[in-house]
Amino acid sequence: MICYTTESDSNIVGLKYKTHFMNKQIQWQNNRPYNTQYEDIYFSVAGGLAESRHVFIEGNNLRSRWQNLQADEQFTIFEAGFGSGLNFLTTWQLWREIKPRGKLIYITCENNPFNNKQYSQALEPFSDSLPELIQQFLSIIQQPIDTISHFALQLDIELVLINCDINLLSTSMPSSTEINAIYLDGFSPAKNPDMWSVELCQTLFKYSASDASAATYSVAGNVKRNLTSAGFTIQKKPGFGTKREMLYAYKAAT
Repeated sequence: MICYTTESDSNIVGLKYKTHFMNKQIQWQNNRPYNTQYEDIYFSVAGGLAESRHVFIEGNNLRSRWQNLQADEQFTIFEAGFGSGLNFLTTWQLWREIKPRGKLIYITCENNPFNNKQYSQALEPFSDSLPELIQQFLSIIQQPIDTISHFALQLDIELVLINCDINLLSTSMPSSTEINAIYLDGFSPAKNPDMWSVELCQTLFKYSASDASAATYSVAGNVKRNLTSAGFTIQKKPGFGTKREMLYAYKAAT
């Protein structure tokens, strides 16, 4: 089952999108997307797929957590910055492999979404590893024109794309959200501080379930301070590639 709807405020409306849209901040370097505004890459040239698995899948202990999901239990992931969609596809691949008994809700906030052609070009290097999922993803993903877009990719997976500035997330997040795992994957904290702000960390803590986790490649001092200030407990884990460390955080059970 694949469907697409968009909503503005709380009103569900029919399918509509801008076919002419293009993210003009993207340039291509060795067939990899590069953001000219933040002067940063969207994924590691050392291996985007392997990095996604190491930082976000393993960093949030998703395999073991999903194996223990109960029937009809819902697991919600929030990603700060959807980018090329690679982290979502990596997550979808693991979900299909494990076949948990629950439902996956994947919520992400992206202020400058790719269009279909840009998604296709960005994901082409992973076409051998994720051929079926990329094809399905490209067949439904469209540029949203309302605040929230819902993509039901299969009966037990829903992608929710919030199309807004990250600073407006607190007023755009669906009120019933209860996050279980967080992917903090914005551009470098030094170049894009809004994606790592204490206000964002506070919003994510507010919407997080007890025992929710967060993972990020960054161990920058302000990221650690902002997560701690918001209420998360932080730990360091081995990083990916040339990064010696990465960051893990969790919301202690109450």
